[in-house]
Amino acid sequence: MGTYDCCDLVEIAAVATDTCWKFVGWYDNGSIFETESATEFKLCENKTLEARFEFLQYKITFVRDLDNGIIEVNNNNRPNVVLDAVGQILAMTENATSLDFDCGDQLDLYPDARAGTYFDGWLIEYEDETVTTTPDATLLFDVTQDATITAFFELFPSQP
Repeated sequence: MGTYDCCDLVEIAAVATDTCWKFVGWYDNGSIFETESATEFKLCENKTLEARFEFLQYKITFVRDLDNGIIEVNNNNRPNVVLDAVGQILAMTENATSLDFDCGDQLDLYPDARAGTYFDGWLIEYEDETVTTTPDATLLFDVTQDATITAFFELFPSQP
């Protein structure tokens, strides 16, 4: 904001103050003016620029390694989601389903082993790294990037 002489070189920059927001562009009267968050240009006419940001969402894929397990996902921002063994909820196919969650959401994940199985841990995989498995039944997960969360269920050994 300020007063400039005709055709002065003007520098502008926009920075998101939260990691859950992404810069979209500079807009002039509703039209895109520039897609770079920091830029310079010659100001040869009056301009009112608006920096626009979008709130990030991430895709979380839930996987069960056996048909007999259930994963319950609790989230403050939406009703509880249960990924069931028969694939009725969320049109679950191939023992996996993906859902979009808001950046910063916190998910409480609970496994529910069915007859003949027991829960054996979680594995969280990101695009750039893998987080080690945890045997804890309850998993508190912060949504900060796309991830795949696998619940491992094992069959109880057969009794002779």
